[in-house]
Amino acid sequence: MNRFGTLAQLATVPIDLPRALTTDRLDQYWTQSGSLRYWYGTARVNDQVLDEFQTVSDTHDIVRTFETLWGHNRLNTTENRAATHIQLRDRSHRDAWLGPITQYCNDIHRNGAFDTVVQIGIGGSELGPRAAYHALKRWGIEHNHLKMKAKFIANLDTDDARLILSKINLKSTLFIVVSKSGGTLETTVNLELIRNLAAEQGIPPEILNHQLIAITTKDSPLDKSGQFSRLFYIDEGIGGRFSVTSAVGTLLLGLCFGVDVVVAFLDGACDSDHHARTAEIRNNLPLLSALLGIWDRTFLDLSTRAVIPYCEGLRFLPAHLQQLECESCGKRVATSGATIDYPTSPMVFGHTGTQVQHSFFQNLHQGTDPIPVEFVGVLESQLSPHIQTDLIASWVGQISALALGRHHVDPRKDCPGNRPSTLVILKSLNPQTLGELIAYYENRTVFQGLLWGINPFDQEGVELGKLLCQQVRAGESGFPAELFNRIVSPIR
Repeated sequence: MNRFGTLAQLATVPIDLPRALTTDRLDQYWTQSGSLRYWYGTARVNDQVLDEFQTVSDTHDIVRTFETLWGHNRLNTTENRAATHIQLRDRSHRDAWLGPITQYCNDIHRNGAFDTVVQIGIGGSELGPRAAYHALKRWGIEHNHLKMKAKFIANLDTDDARLILSKINLKSTLFIVVSKSGGTLETTVNLELIRNLAAEQGIPPEILNHQLIAITTKDSPLDKSGQFSRLFYIDEGIGGRFSVTSAVGTLLLGLCFGVDVVVAFLDGACDSDHHARTAEIRNNLPLLSALLGIWDRTFLDLSTRAVIPYCEGLRFLPAHLQQLECESCGKRVATSGATIDYPTSPMVFGHTGTQVQHSFFQNLHQGTDPIPVEFVGVLESQLSPHIQTDLIASWVGQISALALGRHHVDPRKDCPGNRPSTLVILKSLNPQTLGELIAYYENRTVFQGLLWGINPFDQEGVELGKLLCQQVRAGESGFPAELFNRIVSPIR
């Protein structure tokens, strides 16, 4: 804990939100980044804790390390490579890779032969793009920008793919196959399924190939296959969970909404990135949020975190953030190779309000373990835009209930309160603000990794699972294959 100054000592002095929640606190405990306002009046911190946050950030020169993402510093020490997602979307680096996507999308729209695009990929190849597409779908309908529908196939359970493919016209569909390695099991299995279904419908392979696009790295198996009408490349330094602002997400968004929408999305992300270079933590939204997350997890020992967007368009955002944060910071070993002696990433989960108010919010209010909540509030609806007063009242009511609780003579009706939360507020959800929101969460995650002293850009635990799966499929001797045989033999 020496890494974090006096925070461990400060955590021994409890902060009582029902007493601390004054009007002055509400007026002071907020910051802003572009279109995003971040309110943390109901986090369990005070000025002394915030001052120590600043000391910790300055001591480790966190902002300066973060700024190396614009260069070629190999922050991903495990894989000995740079992390390039931020410099890719910066305005000064964008033209080289976005130009071919722009031309391709414009050509497809002029052709008019396709009405649907199916993205085939898993993990970051699906979660981020799915969240972004659904976040903009209603906005696209309202503003006449929806040019193509999108579907997503990720699961190795082929029932998922078969159901989706049964509801579309294969002949008017483009397929984007996404795999950085070019050999992801789920992706190759689902691609083969599509080829078989196309053959059953009398579509020759040479015709289907004209509808297949691949996003991969140079010289991967997908790149060398010769079975795609078009190839778009991603850099090795772009991790899947950070790839939604690369070709992995922007090709799909460009086909569905037009490239102007993609540019606005990237502009929002770029603006958010530059905001994150602010050294003063009270004015740096993702850095402050990262420190609050570390305070909750490492010092208040709160092992779970909920993200609750009060906007139906953001219903897939929690799943994306679950991968982003848990895969980046769910680690027990520092970049030095030493075992860490303090808690790191919480388990992240969530869904949209107000649905979850009628499900797991019971646990949030009265459960044995306090769970920090980040509310994401959008003031305006996307269809027939207007301020949604009832929806706003709903999330404000939940924040108040978590912080203040309710004392009741009947203990079954007693709510303890003093449960921390924060709030991200957007006036409206559109391409620009979505880019800002996505980049905020990415930068928050990177800051947390750097502050915890871990590498937020590798995922060795995930790689182990992939390796053992390959061994089982290959019938190699050893425990995994024997386990597989014992499991399935009674069923067969």
